[in-house]
Amino acid sequence: MQLLLAVLALTLQDPAARPATAAAPAPRAQDGAYLDSGAAAIVRRARARREGEDRSLLGYRALATQRIGVGIRALRRDRILYHNEMVARVEWHRGDTARVQALGARAGIPVARGVSDDETVDLRSMFRDLAFDPDRDLLRVRPTDSTGGFVHPLAAGSEGAYRFRSGDTTVLSFPDGRTLRVVELVVLPRRAEFRLVAGSFWFDAATYGLVRAVFRTARPFDLSIDADSGDQNDVPAVMRPVRAEIRYVTIEYGIEGFRWWLPRIIALDGVAQVGALMQIPVRFERLYTEYQVDGGAGMPPARPMPLPARAGGAPPARGAGRGRVRVRAEVRTGSRRDSVRALADGAHADRDSIRLARARARADSVFPVRVVMPGDSVALAESPYLPPPIFEPGQAMVSEADLRAVGRAAGLLPVLPMPANAQFRWAPRDPTLLRYNRVEGLSFGVRFDAESGVMTVDASARIGWGDVAPNVELGLARAGTSRRVRLGGYYRLAAIDPATKPFGVGNSLGALLLGRDDGDYYRALGADLAGAPALARPQWFGWRLYAERQRAVEKETDASLRRLFSSAHRFRDNVAAARADQLGASLILRGRRGADPAHLVLGADVYLEGATGDFDFAKGALTTRVGTPLPFGTAGAVELAAGSSLGAVPPQGLWYLGGPATLRGYGGAAASGEAFWRARVDVASRATGARLALFGDAGWAGARADFADHAPFKGKPLMSWGVGLSFLDGLVRLDLARAVRWPKGWRVDLYWDGSL
Repeated sequence: MQLLLAVLALTLQDPAARPATAAAPAPRAQDGAYLDSGAAAIVRRARARREGEDRSLLGYRALATQRIGVGIRALRRDRILYHNEMVARVEWHRGDTARVQALGARAGIPVARGVSDDETVDLRSMFRDLAFDPDRDLLRVRPTDSTGGFVHPLAAGSEGAYRFRSGDTTVLSFPDGRTLRVVELVVLPRRAEFRLVAGSFWFDAATYGLVRAVFRTARPFDLSIDADSGDQNDVPAVMRPVRAEIRYVTIEYGIEGFRWWLPRIIALDGVAQVGALMQIPVRFERLYTEYQVDGGAGMPPARPMPLPARAGGAPPARGAGRGRVRVRAEVRTGSRRDSVRALADGAHADRDSIRLARARARADSVFPVRVVMPGDSVALAESPYLPPPIFEPGQAMVSEADLRAVGRAAGLLPVLPMPANAQFRWAPRDPTLLRYNRVEGLSFGVRFDAESGVMTVDASARIGWGDVAPNVELGLARAGTSRRVRLGGYYRLAAIDPATKPFGVGNSLGALLLGRDDGDYYRALGADLAGAPALARPQWFGWRLYAERQRAVEKETDASLRRLFSSAHRFRDNVAAARADQLGASLILRGRRGADPAHLVLGADVYLEGATGDFDFAKGALTTRVGTPLPFGTAGAVELAAGSSLGAVPPQGLWYLGGPATLRGYGGAAASGEAFWRARVDVASRATGARLALFGDAGWAGARADFADHAPFKGKPLMSWGVGLSFLDGLVRLDLARAVRWPKGWRVDLYWDGSL
C-alpha cells in the first residue's frame, strides 16, 4: 500500500523545474529510437511545447473533485481499508497566489471504524495539490535523475530509455462545426524497468498540447528486484512476495475557449500483492468541471456554493463524526508542499523514503497556494458536494464507458517481461511452509520460484513426520495483462473440502494445540491446467482442468497439546476416499457489489464441477451473501448456500459441512451427502474495529433425493448459536459456538475473513 501511494504521489506531483533553454533539443534518431519519421516530429514539437510557455491564459476557475480508495481483497468479501473524498473550488491568476476553497472533505478507515474518535488527518497538502499551473506539464512522471526516479518520455535524452512510434490520427468535431486534429505517439520502453513507462499520448496537431495520456509502468514493482537488501530484510518471509502493479494512469484534457487545453480527468488504478493471498487495490480519481477562463476579458463571478451549518453553531452531537477521520480546518498561505507527506505519513511509510520524497519536492519550482477552510470541520464532512467513496456503487465521477476505454487502451500497451529472478524459501524460516494435520503430523516444506520473461516456474517439496510420504509439485505459469494460466504436475496430500482451509494457519494451530483437525484428505497424483484473472484484476473467475489418480489416506498421529492434558483424546478418523482415476473440470464465478460496511454489501459465488472416469458425476452450488447496517447501532449479515449433484459421486466428491467456514459449532465432516443447504446469520455492533457479534447457523447434507423431496426442511438439520469477537471488519474473527444437536458441545474458533 505504501508503494502504490508513493507512486501515486510522484505521478501527480509537479515536474522538476525546466531548464532555461529557449527551445528543446532536436531528437536523436540513433539506436532506432524512432520507428518512423512521424514519431520524431511529434516528439520534437511536443518537447518544444513542453519547454515553452503560453502566457495567453491569465486565469481559470474550476470545481475539483477527488477521491482515493485503498482496499483489501478476500474470498468472502472485499473490504475498504481507507477512503478519502474532497471537493474544492480552485482559482488561479497569473502572477498571483492561487486560491483553493475547501467545499468538502471526508476520510475514513472503515475496517477500524469506532476504534478511536480522536484520529485526525491533515488534508491541507492534498487540497493544495488540486491547484495547478496551466503553463506546466501535467504528465507528472519525474524526469530521469541520479536518484533513480521515473524517466519522463519527453525529457531530453529519453531516447536511451524509450522507442517511439506514431499512431492513429483522429479528427474531433464540435457542435459549432469547428474541428481539431489530434495525433498519437506510442511510447515503448526499451527495458523492463519499473521506472520506465509504456503509454499512448495524444497531442493537438496545431499546438501540440497534450490531449490525452494513458500509460503504465513497464513492469510491476518487485521487492526482490527493485528494493535494496536492507528494505528486503525488513519484510518478513510470510509477507513475500511483495509486488505492485499500476494497471493504468490516465490524464484527459478538454479545450476551453477553443484555445487552452486544461485537465478534466486524472485517474490511477493499481494493486499491491503482499504474500500469497493478500491483494490491496488502490484507485484514484480527480475531476475538474465548471471551468471559467480569463483570456483578457476577466472571469464572471463565481456561483455561490454554501456549506450546511448547524443551527446556532451548536457543537455536534456525541458520535456525530463517528466513522470518519476528522479534518483539521486551518487556513495557511505558502508554497505548495508535496502530497507525499500526507499520503506517506498516513500509511506510516519509511522515514528515509519520506525524506527523499521531500528533498525532491524542495527542488521543484512551485507557486504559492492559499487554502481556505471553514472553521467547522463537520460542515466539510457533511458537504452535499462530496461524491460517494470510490469503491461504493453510486454516481460515478468517471463514466464506466470511459473506464472501459482506458482499460482497453492500457491493455494494448506492451508489457515487458520481468527480469530473471529466483527465490528459494524453506521452513521454518518461512512459516507459511509449516503445517500440521492428523495425516502428515508436522510437515516441513521448501519452495523454489524462478521467473524469466512472462514465464514462471515453481517447484515445492514437503514431508511430514506422521505419514513420512513425500509431497512434490512442479508448475509452469504464464502471466499476461488480463489473465494467468498455470500448468502443474503433483503428488500431494489434497483436501476433500478446500472450503475448510485445512492447510491454513488456523486449522494447523487448531490441530496442534486443540487436537481438532477440520480437514479431510486423500492422496492425489496428477496434472492440472488452471486459469484466473491477472493478480492486478478482480478475481471474478477461476477454472481448472485436471487428470488425477486418487487414493485414500489414514490418520497417522494423535499428537497434540491437548493430549498432554487428556491422554484419552484422539483425532477423528479421516474420511475414507475411494480409489479413482478421474478426468474433470471445475469453474467458479464470483460477483461483488459494495465494500463499505456502512452500506449494503452483496456477494454471490457459483461453483460447478464435472468429472468422468471411475466415477461419472457433476455438481454445482450457489452461495449468496448480504450485509447491511441495522437500527440501534447494529449491523447484520446473512449467508445462504445450497448445492446438489448428479451421477455417482465418490466420497471425496461429496458435500461436507462442519467448521467455521461452513457450520460453526461443529467439526469437519459433521454432515455429508450428495446435496446440502446451509444458512448463517450474524448480528453485531456497528463499530468495525472491534465488535461483539451474535450468530446462528443451520445446515443439512444428505441424499439428493431427500433434497428434491424437501425432506431436509422437514427433518432436523444441524444447528448452532454463539457469540464472537470481530476485528477489522471481520478480517480476524474469534467465535465461541454451541452445537445444539448431536454431536453437541462447545467450540472455539479463530479464523480469517468472517461475515462481520
